[in-house]
Amino acid sequence: MKISIVRTIGLMCVVVGLVWSVLFPKTADMLQPDFVASVAIGLGLVLTGVILLFATKARAAASALAIVLAWSLLLNVFLFSQVHAESTLIRHMAAQQENPKH
Repeated sequence: MKISIVRTIGLMCVVVGLVWSVLFPKTADMLQPDFVASVAIGLGLVLTGVILLFATKARAAASALAIVLAWSLLLNVFLFSQVHAESTLIRHMAAQQENPKH
């Protein structure tokens, strides 16, 4: 039984993505950027692996575009969480500036 290199890489991506998702340390707050980045990397690897497992030569371009789209979506989710965390910090600092404690 001959397994193609693309399917092997796909299987490796799925395994690494699952291991990453299980073993990477998480934070208490689910909206922290490091938690979102960890989940995004794990999901990105798993999605890439699944797309590669079902890829064929006829749909190589569509598979490549699907992988790029998945990683782009996950990067946007991470950037949104980063903006959310920074805006919360700025609001907190502004509130402290308005009401300084002596």
